[in-house]
Amino acid sequence: MNFKHTTKDMRYVPCPCGHKKVEVIGFERSPAKKTLVPVRKGWYCVECHAWEDAILRETVVEND
Repeated sequence: MNFKHTTKDMRYVPCPCGHKKVEVIGFERSPAKKTLVPVRKGWYCVECHAWEDAILRETVVEND
């Protein structure tokens, strides 16, 4: 189940249990750069173990 993200900060998203889901980052090989680049895989809630997949632009990890 996807919930609307109301903030540009994609590190956290709301969870139906009332807590926050935190981002899970993985790495994928970039053919253009021939190196590993960080990719957001989704969000995980430690409290209720809910998972939400990142899709499309949500997979892009911003450099802060």
